[in-house]
Formats: sequence, C-alpha cells, structure tokens
Amino acid sequence: MNIKISLFRTLLLLFTLMFAETSYSQHSKCGTVVTPQQVAKEASLTGSGQNQVQFYPNMCFGKTLSITAHLIADSLGDYGVTEAAIIGSIQTLNTYFAPICIQFEVCKFNYIPNYKYNKFLRQTEEQELINLYSVPNTINIYYPSVVSPIAGTTVGGYAYFPGGPDFIIISRGSLEVIIHEMGHFFGLYHTFETQFGAELANGSNCISAGDLVCDTPADPGLTNSSAPDCQLSPYVKDANGDWYVPNIGNVMSYYSEDCSCGFTTQQYNRMADMYLSLRYYLW
Repeated sequence: MNIKISLFRTLLLLFTLMFAETSYSQHSKCGTVVTPQQVAKEASLTGSGQNQVQFYPNMCFGKTLSITAHLIADSLGDYGVTEAAIIGSIQTLNTYFAPICIQFEVCKFNYIPNYKYNKFLRQTEEQELINLYSVPNTINIYYPSVVSPIAGTTVGGYAYFPGGPDFIIISRGSLEVIIHEMGHFFGLYHTFETQFGAELANGSNCISAGDLVCDTPADPGLTNSSAPDCQLSPYVKDANGDWYVPNIGNVMSYYSEDCSCGFTTQQYNRMADMYLSLRYYLW
C-alpha cells in the first residue's frame, strides 16, 4: 500500500477515535434484540456456530449510502425535530464510519402527518410504516417521540440486523443513538450479548460466544451498572473465576457516556463484511 495513503488512514482513524470520545452520548436502552431466528441465521453464515466470516482488514469502500429520514407529527402537527438536528447527528455518525470509508447522507426528508405513529408501538405499527413509507435501497430512519418495542416499555431506538428490513427507528429525543443502532444495522451485537453463549473473560471462546468479535473483551452486562472514572463497578468474575475487564467505552456497550472510544478494528471488519455480504444493494 502507498505509504502516504497508509499514513493518512492511520491519522484519520486516530482523529475519529479522538472525536468519538468527546461527541458520543450513550443512551438508557436499545430495543434491538437477538432472536432465535437471528441465532440460526448467524450459524448459517459462519458454519456450525464457528465464526468463519472472511474479514476485510482496513477495507475502504469510498461509498456514500442514502438515508430516507421520516419525521412523524404529533397531534398538534409538530414534528419535534429539525432537519438540521438530524443532519448534525448523521455528520457525527460519519466520523465513526470513516475508518472503512462509508459515509451516510440524507437524500430525502419525508414528513408523515399521521400522529398515530408518534407514540410508536412496534407490534401494531412497524409493518404499516414499512409498507406505506419505506423507500427501497435506502436506509429508512423514523423519528417518533416515543419508541415502544412492547406496550409499557420505551427505548431510545432499535434496528434490524443484516438480512432484515432496511429500518431503524429512533426517538427524536435520542438522536445520538444512531451510532449504536447503525452498528446493529451492519451486524454488530451488544458487547454483553449472551444468545450465542456467555463469553469467558480470558477470551478463549470469543469466536463462538458473546458478540462473536474477539477484540471486544468479554462484558458481563451488569444491570444498572455504572462506570465511575471509566472503571467497571462492581467488579465481577466469570464462570472460571476470572475477572471481567470489559471495554467500558465501546459503542455497542451500555456504560458511561464519558468513556466512549468508538468501534474496534474487528467490529469495523465485521461491518465491512456484512455490508459486502448482505447490505451491498444499498444506494
């Protein structure tokens, strides 16, 4: 590789991670969940539960993907968020995807006057939104005031993994969660995921357990946990009696907003692979 290009990309990555530390804000909860169907799909992609994905180290796509932003009115006709605020959140998102040279651009703002979707309930309204408003081959992001995966619960947003609809929904009071949800959209799991098995602190089963990414340390995913001074509290041990030392600042974790350090190299590689394999059709 040309030395100047290599140096430029190294500096770009360092800039991206430095920017991430000051700009990213975590959210209270994500509604993206790993279903049994997703577990089966992952097994079919990787072969008998073993991660055999062909990663693409330092892949640079030079690609800009189109977003259709759907703003949803309340009962007074107020959309509750400006185009400028959404564009600003996408510009921040772009700094996180710069290392693999994928950028995002809002190609259209669609205003939905039907306020029945403003307090969004997934079971009854998701398919209607997709059928009525989603634009093919673009990333459709919807902005209601409330996002409820099930009645009585609220989250900052949720997305679908590759192979699912090109659909992300974000509470307009939680624009910053787009970084986390776009990670899911391109195939990343929570660092504390257990649907594939609990990852051991020593990383010996990182290929087939946890988030299936080996350069994200095992994460116990403590309920109501905190990270004062960017340190796990309380410290806990795994099934072998080894201490968990998770990456407190990973975008796909739930820890302190003051400790963010973006995505890891293998997370970028996984997203690159999922784009090539399952999201390649996006404009």
